[in-house]
Amino acid sequence: MSRIAIYGSGGAAREVAWLLEDLCGAGSEPHCYVDDDPARQGKSVGGVPVIGFDSLCSDDTDDIEVIIAVGDCATRRKLAGRCAQAGLGFATVVHSSVRRAPSSVIGRGTIIAAGSIVSVDAVIGEHVYVNLDCTISHDVLLGDFVTLSPGVHIPGNVHVEEGVFIGTGATFVHGTESAPLMIGHDSVVAAGACVTEPVKPNTMVAGVPAVQKKKGRA
Repeated sequence: MSRIAIYGSGGAAREVAWLLEDLCGAGSEPHCYVDDDPARQGKSVGGVPVIGFDSLCSDDTDDIEVIIAVGDCATRRKLAGRCAQAGLGFATVVHSSVRRAPSSVIGRGTIIAAGSIVSVDAVIGEHVYVNLDCTISHDVLLGDFVTLSPGVHIPGNVHVEEGVFIGTGATFVHGTESAPLMIGHDSVVAAGACVTEPVKPNTMVAGVPAVQKKKGRA
């Protein structure tokens, strides 16, 4: 069995450790947490050591897989590139309570937390973070490095491009097979928003119905 290094040591990282315990059995725990903050290194979280990236790479990494437990999309993209350049592999973590259709696809490095549903022919990219109690309906596409906060519900034929951050409780109207609802890359959907129209890349939308608030990331 691979040793799992969780990149991050905050709340998201502790939730991923819980997912690992559920998957691997009581008493299971990650091999280590990895944090770039020197003030956190040398400490422990729940009895698991926190180390720096250089310390991780100085170990025998042949049986180590990394899961990046960071909510920010851009940071997760940066850390994934760093790990890949160092030759590290990635784990995919899906909680046992997740209901997943056999025709769905889940990419490497992705986290799907408890209570979520992944429906038929949904395609989830790499290093996606699906938080608690999310619904991903039929024919949804989630690009790499997308983050869904808790309680996000995405109906059929919605395409979410790379690096999109979706806040807690956001909802969407469904698209169609010929005209999917497009959420442009690196955009932000604010918590509680209801998205009824396509979202342009690198914008933020908020409200019910959601409207563009500003250009660029927050």
